Amino acid sequence: MNHLRNFYPTLLARTLRANPRVSKHNFDNLVMTYLKNINPSLYYEVLIDHPSGREEEKFYTYWLDKLDLITRGKVLEVFMAGLRSLDPFHEISAEILVTVDGELGRYFKQEHLHKFFYQTYFGEIRRASSRRSRQKRVSEASACKLKKIEAKIKKNLRAWEHSKRYRLKRVRDFDRLKFIKKFSPLKPIEKLTLILNDEIDFPLISIPDGALFKADLIIRSDIKKSFSTKETNILMKKFLCKKKNERGKNWSSILKAF
Repeated sequence: MNHLRNFYPTLLARTLRANPRVSKHNFDNLVMTYLKNINPSLYYEVLIDHPSGREEEKFYTYWLDKLDLITRGKVLEVFMAGLRSLDPFHEISAEILVTVDGELGRYFKQEHLHKFFYQTYFGEIRRASSRRSRQKRVSEASACKLKKIEAKIKKNLRAWEHSKRYRLKRVRDFDRLKFIKKFSPLKPIEKLTLILNDEIDFPLISIPDGALFKADLIIRSDIKKSFSTKETNILMKKFLCKKKNERGKNWSSILKAF
């Protein structure tokens, strides 16, 4: 009898190696295959009590869930006894055992599994997996916290940059108003001379139409006298920077004066 008991874990090891990809889809089949080899009488007793399992002895996903609580307990007890007898020399992949443990977790509380597999190889695999899961959760929590901190820093930086741009814009707007206040009273030729020599502090396109002047025949004559043909062409190109539909009356009259 002892010789047969020593054979149980070896048989389970063979069954597990024959199913290297343990998952919820084949766990029921794995358990029942082992039960059939270890305890045939219980195996066929379960089939008789479970009509859907009689045909070709196929066990679909969550087949065990359909068993009554006592019968399912007997089946899993046999399977878990085999797991408790496993040792490293059976060379079962730790990933397979971790997956099996996950499936057992659907039927038993962690406290029960911990006590049942205490001081066994399978129990050590469970504890190692649990530590790894905790470390992963801690690492993910730290990464999540770091991402939140980085996001907050970026948000504050964007707010600061926006505030900085807003302050700079207010300064530029104030300086522009000061410039327009000085620029507006100048005579037309003085204004054109500053524009020609790029001596205005702001782009020509930003100067409002009201700060310029309305060109008439007299001003046109003054332009011809004050500027050469080359200079007049340069001024014309500068004033063409604004689209036609955006030009005011003064702007349009100046272009015609050239």
